[in-house]
Amino acid sequence: MTVTAAHLYQSPMVGESRIERITDALLDAGLVDEVLLIGNRAKGLPWKVRDARGREILRIGRVSPRGGLFVLKIIATLRWSFGVLRRVRGRRIDIVNCHAVSLLPLSWFLALRHRAMLIYDPHELETETFYCRGLRRVLLKMVERLFIHRAAHTFVVGSRIAGWYRNAYGIEPTVIRNMPVRRTVSREPSRFRERLGIAPERLVFLYLGKLAPGRGIEKCLGVFEGIPSCEFVCMGEGELAPLIQEAARRTPNIHHHPAVPPGEVLREACGADVGVFISDPSCLSYEYSCPNKFFEYVQSGLPIMVTENFVEQADIVRTHGLGWVLPQDARACAEIIAGLSRDDVVQARQRVAQAADLFHWDVDRKRLVTTYRELLSVQAAVARSDS
Repeated sequence: MTVTAAHLYQSPMVGESRIERITDALLDAGLVDEVLLIGNRAKGLPWKVRDARGREILRIGRVSPRGGLFVLKIIATLRWSFGVLRRVRGRRIDIVNCHAVSLLPLSWFLALRHRAMLIYDPHELETETFYCRGLRRVLLKMVERLFIHRAAHTFVVGSRIAGWYRNAYGIEPTVIRNMPVRRTVSREPSRFRERLGIAPERLVFLYLGKLAPGRGIEKCLGVFEGIPSCEFVCMGEGELAPLIQEAARRTPNIHHHPAVPPGEVLREACGADVGVFISDPSCLSYEYSCPNKFFEYVQSGLPIMVTENFVEQADIVRTHGLGWVLPQDARACAEIIAGLSRDDVVQARQRVAQAADLFHWDVDRKRLVTTYRELLSVQAAVARSDS
């Protein structure tokens, strides 16, 4: 019997590494035969296509940009939802994977209509994010509380978030972390130091990822503007890119580097010395986060510097000696950073290299496959009893 899994997420389905890794794992294990990725339209991308792995991608309508008026987002999501229902009518769907709390009602209805198993797999603690406030938070919490028990299972991205769901809803989620596939990093040296005019002997501290509010970028700029002995590089794109570029014009040890293709991230990161997560507390989701870039730093061999409010990351850094956990005070952060020597970084790199085998996709992939196998076995048993 052919098993088809549909994954719903309001993005163009380009570079969605978590969804790609999950679907690859289930296809490789023979637990699903067909994958349907349902996202939204984007300029220059076809509305229907198959990727190199054979996954079918449907891009439907558009959604309002993040940060827009909540009422407009609700209207856009409703229009997108009706478009999804029209496009998949009559198709076989056995598993509905919901990747966002706002899509739980649609995902539940789709699973009900197709007699499919509903899986909930949020990519962060969505009702506690930087953007989830006021009426938006009230409504999304109501939606999650109403529908989460209708899912056959919930997957989350970290142990602290799992504990939050356990306390809030009395469920037992499975932790599948956002870790990259283990790769041998190319020995070809990164050229970003050369591109940015950074001397080989200078210590480089790297922020890697989306340049958006609430991620501590403003605090990082303030800290490193006062440490002329170190270089700070922001590698990525986003709405704060102009702020970083202005700081770079003002301060010679601060640099903006454009985002690089996913396949080049690890090699480029190797050109730095330390990966940083320095931020003031902004929301519970960020405090509990342990994003893909954290593990990309590890796979690139970079020690990690994290402020103590990132409790999930700080736990890992302390347990495995991966770097330094900093206090919240910006002046204290600057003193610790300015006091680091090349030998300190080299010693931390050795501990990171030893821990790299513990933090890559294959570690959690096995847990994912085992859990899905059990869920599909239960689903099959129920189907036999109903017949």
